[in-house]
Amino acid sequence: MNFCEHGNFDLPSKVERSIGRVFITPARHRRHHGRERGLLDTNFGTIFSFWDRLFGTHGENGSEISVDTGLPGIEGRPGILATLALPARIVFRGSQHSRIFLGRQTVNGSQRIQMVLCGGADPRWSAPLGFRSHIGGVGMRFWQALSYERTEDLVPLAQTCEELGFEGVFLADHVVGHRQTNSRYPYSYNEGEADFVAEVEFPEPFSAICAMAAVTRTLRFNTQIYVAPLRHPILLAKALATASVISGGRTILGAGVGWLREEFEVLGEDFPTRGRRLDEMIEIMRKLWSGEMVEHRGEFFEFEALRMLPAPVAPVPIMCGGLHPRVLERAGRLCDGWISPGIATSDFERIRDTIESARTGAGRSDSSFRYVVAAPNEGELDWYRALDDSRVTIVNHPLTFSLGPDASLDQRRDALASYAGGVGIGASA
Repeated sequence: MNFCEHGNFDLPSKVERSIGRVFITPARHRRHHGRERGLLDTNFGTIFSFWDRLFGTHGENGSEISVDTGLPGIEGRPGILATLALPARIVFRGSQHSRIFLGRQTVNGSQRIQMVLCGGADPRWSAPLGFRSHIGGVGMRFWQALSYERTEDLVPLAQTCEELGFEGVFLADHVVGHRQTNSRYPYSYNEGEADFVAEVEFPEPFSAICAMAAVTRTLRFNTQIYVAPLRHPILLAKALATASVISGGRTILGAGVGWLREEFEVLGEDFPTRGRRLDEMIEIMRKLWSGEMVEHRGEFFEFEALRMLPAPVAPVPIMCGGLHPRVLERAGRLCDGWISPGIATSDFERIRDTIESARTGAGRSDSSFRYVVAAPNEGELDWYRALDDSRVTIVNHPLTFSLGPDASLDQRRDALASYAGGVGIGASA
């Protein structure tokens, strides 16, 4: 068995973590559910166990796979670490602060496992496959909003977005839309009219994400914005963990408190306390995602020791969206990112300063954080070009805004290709 040169790193004394169906353990022979796995012993340290049902798609035992290791941010050079048969284990040497992500791809008809070893990068923002992963930050990312699309078009549009080089896609969220409502949409240019909620499709986001994840390899998924306080935190944690496992860690939660009072009333949820409930929900979900026995006693929710499985394959990033001062404070104090509901680009610096102040006050200024802003309008391209912040994600407006609801799937694909070409997406992929 030949190993490439891959640097000289200190090994943590104790590493034990589950990533999907891959297990990282101290260097020793172990059993999982009473089944021994074959061991390729190189005495380097941490063991990866690859087995025949990795992500549920591998063929017979003995299929060959290549395991690549990329070492961004760490001294060393990437290369093929090993080719091995399944089930098997492989040992590699990594630093105490490294994070490991695994993904599956098919190359010329053969199954291939890619392993990305990340240095100081926060695992919540490291792509699981290394496709334009931007680990360490190399500039702006580009995403596409697939909100308001026909549900049956989401899967092919997601495939197109991945082919064009978009890093991810967003989905919007509402449960129901009313014929009449007294609520006003706070971000509308149409005098706050809310009738659009009853006129367009809002598929259940995490079901749609699982479908899109099944036909993509690198594309990431976020919600813009998921009305979290309409749901129970345990059920939401379960949905997100499931989507995380199925997508291989490509799922993000973009959460908000909502604005449509009638939607809360019909689902029996209290509208005035929705912000405080969201704060507590974030705490609960992060407890549950540990995969351990946890308990909780809070203002709105209480439960004795329990465990939720599956756990997500990596910590699920939680972003929040909105412009209210309490939203900006929540973003800095609790969240991993902030999503703009559509703002003048001149306001971005002020909002970022507010959030960064909250992050500093909460002792979180060293943690990873991302900002999502809408693609600028015509006439703002100088700002667009000048914005040089590796934490900024640009999201293109929903296609319905420019094409209307009746445009064909091919017309939508052409519009995506035109936008991607115009801003240079994929040029460095």
